[in-house]
Formats: sequence, C-alpha cells, structure tokens
Amino acid sequence: MTNDDVCVLIPAKNEQKTIRELIRGIRSEGFAHVWVIDDSTDNTPIIARDENAVVVPGKDQGLGGAIRYGLIRAKLAGFTHAVVIDAGGTHDPKNIKKLVSWANTYLFSLVIASRFLSNGCGVDYGFRTWLSKFASKCVNFILGTHQADVTSGFRCYDLSVFNEGMIKDCIASGHATQIELLAYCHYVRGSVGEIECDYLPLTNSTLSLWSFIETGVVLYRMFVLIRIFGNEKEKRHVKSC
Repeated sequence: MTNDDVCVLIPAKNEQKTIRELIRGIRSEGFAHVWVIDDSTDNTPIIARDENAVVVPGKDQGLGGAIRYGLIRAKLAGFTHAVVIDAGGTHDPKNIKKLVSWANTYLFSLVIASRFLSNGCGVDYGFRTWLSKFASKCVNFILGTHQADVTSGFRCYDLSVFNEGMIKDCIASGHATQIELLAYCHYVRGSVGEIECDYLPLTNSTLSLWSFIETGVVLYRMFVLIRIFGNEKEKRHVKSC
C-alpha cells in the first residue's frame, strides 16, 4: 500500500478557521487525496477547493452519515484505506502515517488513535473524558473487545471491510457512529487496533444533553448490532464453507 491508496476524509461543518491549515498539514505528511465531506454554510468549501481538496456534499446527514457516505464513496473510487480526521483541529496530521502503517502491517480493519492509552494525549476534557471512558467500558463488556477509546474520531479504516448494504445498518447521526463502526469492523473481521496519539485541547465545545441521550441509545443499540453484524458474519462463514 502506498499513500496514493489512502483517502483522508474530513467531515466538516462551518470550519473555515481551521480547514486550510488542516489540509496543508495532511499534504505535508505526503497524503495527496483529501476529501472534505461538507455540510457548511460558511466559506469552508471555498477554502477547501482553494487548497485543491475534493469537496463532497454531505447531504445534511449529520456526522455519522457524512462519515459513512465518505467511506463508501472512497471505496467506490478505488482507495484501499481511508483516514477520518476531525476538521476542528484536535487531531494532529502527523499521526496519520502511524495509523496507516498499523492498518497495513497488522492487517487491522480499523486502527483508532486513542486519547486514553498509557502515553495518550494528556488532555483532560473533564466530564467528557469520563463519559468517553464509561462508554468504552460498556462497549468492551458488550462486544468482548479491549479498546481504550471507542469514541475517538481519528481513525484509519480498511475499506475492503465495507459494503454499501451493511454500512447502512449504522444509523447514528452523531459521535456514537464511532461505536457503531467499531462494532461493524469487529464483527466483520475481528481485528481492531489502537495507537497512542497526541490530541490538542478542544475549543468552543460544550457537552449537550444529547451527548447523554445518544450514548444511552447507542449502548442499547449495541445488542441490536450484535444480532445484525453477528448474523451477517455467520452467513458469510457458512457461505464460505
């Protein structure tokens, strides 16, 4: 795999203050294929095009829909891997190479850049940190996984895992889509990796009531996902035999 096999996806909504620097940072790491999945009403898409990034309309599907749409579009375009990175500047593009290297070397279906491994970001987001760690414990209990940061949005996906039909079973509109996609990758291939990663402090971010509601909803839905993805994996196994 080369860098030309990797598409870097940036879900963005009104990120005109950070998008130019982010795109340039990604390019400086040797990744030329940058797609902005955009739902902005400001100058974000204009700036992205000015930096020669591909702007893909997000179709107002929320963060979850934008990520899923971007993954399928990238696969159809012939890329083997996709890196998803936050448009707000909390993710350092310097970590992309390590994400891609781990996905390629160890054949992980998903590699997560974790905030909570032993030498992770060192940034305490207060109650948001507690909520993320609590979600990780719940998801690991339900799925039998051992991930430290199931809600991290900085990731590298092996696109061979995805098909358009199954990915539509993921319905989360917000950050809970990270949990759904982890479950998807876990059940389709069972290989999810995690690297230590430095994050930057959040700016102008608040924890809304929806964060609590969505976390509860997605944890309940994990039992449904076990049935959806688990049954699909069993069908694939039976068919291969």
